[in-house]
Amino acid sequence: MRLLVCIVSFDMTTNFLPNIIMLKRFMDQSGHTVDYAGISSNNDFHNYEQIIPFKYKFICTDRQLTKMCKFITTVKSTLNYDWYIKTRPEIRLLEQIDFSMMSPDSINARARMYEGPRQIKYGSSVPTKFPTYRSIAFNIHEVTVVLDDQIYIFSHGIITKGCFEKGNTVFQSVENEWCHTDYWTKKNIPLHIVGLNVIFNKYNDNPSLDIGRKRNLIYGLRKLNK
Repeated sequence: MRLLVCIVSFDMTTNFLPNIIMLKRFMDQSGHTVDYAGISSNNDFHNYEQIIPFKYKFICTDRQLTKMCKFITTVKSTLNYDWYIKTRPEIRLLEQIDFSMMSPDSINARARMYEGPRQIKYGSSVPTKFPTYRSIAFNIHEVTVVLDDQIYIFSHGIITKGCFEKGNTVFQSVENEWCHTDYWTKKNIPLHIVGLNVIFNKYNDNPSLDIGRKRNLIYGLRKLNK
């Protein structure tokens, strides 16, 4: 299986070198053929090239989603990977990624907000400083899905469907989880929640949390833009 790992950031800061080392270790152990793309606002790829060889180096000063859209649109004719992993330097993998859990027709990621019946180990990206009940709740029907944008996985079929061809789409100034989910929904791309055992440590260590069946109320759910 062929993978392209896209590391997307404002800069390739050396603050997160341990995360890059862990990423390389797990990718080397996976048995897959792995290439790397660096997508940064700055020409600072050398900070990580002591650890990983970048097949692609792409400078883009826009925000996260626009960075991915412009990168894929620019190099689309050269891409032929089975799976693509979009991640950030602040993400630290804690175990191998299980691709058998991934849906090839969907964007696969943890949930930033979820109301539904599923139970998913490591399925939530809600920061540990926030009470989980404010974003995750049980419902017999799946009524709310907002995917995490820190790390997500998709197949080549998602690219051929034009998922990252934004055209004249104007994103909100903050390209956060809601912006990503709005965009994918408008592109008719299914959203698939998966468990990913990672830590996001930009400010504090925020590990993946579980999605369970607790019958909690949801307070202040942010509505998706329609």
